[in-house]
Amino acid sequence: MIRKTCPAWTDMMAALLNEGRNHASSLEIANEVERLGATLHAGAGSDYTTVAASALAMFGDKILELMADVTLRPSFPGE
Repeated sequence: MIRKTCPAWTDMMAALLNEGRNHASSLEIANEVERLGATLHAGAGSDYTTVAASALAMFGDKILELMADVTLRPSFPGE
């Protein structure tokens, strides 16, 4: 049985953040990030979770909005 405190759970949850949000699929998120010429990554360790993004300053507001959306409203699709 996997313990609830297993670091693999946080790593798996972080990896799924980019897989969907309330109103967008992973493909739509990837296309939006690509359209901005940006990057968006999520990862986790045993005692932390990181969500990071980079983009040109002119797209800063848009990538931060997208990063907040996938962080605060992930859909965790079942597929």
